[in-house]
Amino acid sequence: MNETKTLEARLAGALGAPLEGAELARLDARVATALRLDPRRGHRRAIGRKPVLVIAGLLVVALGAVASGALRSTESPFGLESAANFQAEIDAAKAVVPIPAGANWPSSLDVTDASGSYSAAGGRAMVENVAFCLWTTAWISASEDGDAASAARSLNVLRDSRSWTSYSGTFSDRSYRDIVDGIVAGAAAGNSQPAKRFVSVNCGGL
Repeated sequence: MNETKTLEARLAGALGAPLEGAELARLDARVATALRLDPRRGHRRAIGRKPVLVIAGLLVVALGAVASGALRSTESPFGLESAANFQAEIDAAKAVVPIPAGANWPSSLDVTDASGSYSAAGGRAMVENVAFCLWTTAWISASEDGDAASAARSLNVLRDSRSWTSYSGTFSDRSYRDIVDGIVAGAAAGNSQPAKRFVSVNCGGL
């Protein structure tokens, strides 16, 4: 292999062709989530052998303004919306998506780039991803404390989360659904390792 080959060229070769349509929209949503939920701590959908957000983060770092411009100029499946509308979508989701008693929504869900363009419907998925982290953490804590009732409540919400947009919608993929299924199955069997791996890699800063 030619060691002088640039990272950009390697990425282009690996991708084979430019991302388009739904694939680019999913990457757009993941990058938006990563930028707002502390990607330095590997937040969301990076676990085991499928570090999805880590890869997305590397793409942004490697391609810089080129990748950013491509993401901003491409229509998502539901179109693009302003920062104000995206924040309104996030706020509406926060009003209906459940979180554990005593938990709070993090400030990382606040949109700070007022001039940005955002994937419509991506805000709901972002909120649900945070909620999934909070419920997974709550299940771990309750299980370790021997609080069977609280653990059961958390497990029920984790099961129900498979009806959420973040699991079943356009911005989801098979790898993420496999991760969620593994956490739910492990929790139901009393195995906390899938949940702990997910939280340690994806839920830092919450």
